[in-house]
Amino acid sequence: MISFSSQNKVSEDIIQKGDIRNFYGKKTGGKVNYSSLTHYYSKNIADSYSIKYVLKGNEEYIIDGKKHKVRKKQFLLVKPGQEVETFIEDKGVVEGMCIYFPSDLLEKEALKYNLDLYLLPEFPLLPAYSLLNDSLEKTIVDPDMFLERFVEGLAQFMAKNNCSLKAINAEKTTTKLDLWEKIEKARYYMIENLDKNLLLDNIASQACMSAYHFQRTFKAFNAISPSAYFLRQKMKKAKSLQSEEKFKLKDIAHQCGFDDVKYFRKCLKKYNN
Repeated sequence: MISFSSQNKVSEDIIQKGDIRNFYGKKTGGKVNYSSLTHYYSKNIADSYSIKYVLKGNEEYIIDGKKHKVRKKQFLLVKPGQEVETFIEDKGVVEGMCIYFPSDLLEKEALKYNLDLYLLPEFPLLPAYSLLNDSLEKTIVDPDMFLERFVEGLAQFMAKNNCSLKAINAEKTTTKLDLWEKIEKARYYMIENLDKNLLLDNIASQACMSAYHFQRTFKAFNAISPSAYFLRQKMKKAKSLQSEEKFKLKDIAHQCGFDDVKYFRKCLKKYNN
């Protein structure tokens, strides 16, 4: 264990087993690192915004006293001044990336997209796919360009969610954010179970809400019902599997939770149109 005093006068303890590759932006002042770790612990005060994105496995964080488990394909936003504890412990390798960027870079994009920084979520999210697509290759080629495009995409993504947040029927902003977090838990559950036929009650239980309340809240936020969203994600997965050209239609139907191939073909045709 290495213990030292940081510039913020907060003790930072680090344990690391595995590799971390760093790429620095000269113009933006940001940084991107890619990690392949089996064990890691650190504690510090964040001096900039950062995104913790998990590529494989799970990572755990305690931010200002609140615990978060960030699973594969999820990211967590950390704000400047927050106390952050990071925990990684796994028999296998946990892969992830951390994107650090200065406040002025996000503030500039926030003004462009009318993003309210006070409404930024402090819980794990599934990002828009385009935010992190081919990120390693882009980072190696030009870290500054990647950081600028990423922050612009992040601002757009968050601004869109800010608008959706306003549609939730609740008076307090804290209540709206709490409901958004519950919706996100249910959404992740759906994405991770596209090979199954989930009932509304099963999905709503992930959000700790009644089926009726969940249905209304989910539709208000996403402008689509949970069942329609679930089907749309199944079709996206089916289309992706089709593009690989190595699966038969019957196999794709099975991987997308369809027992009836004829009905699956009908849904796929409707989605493609």
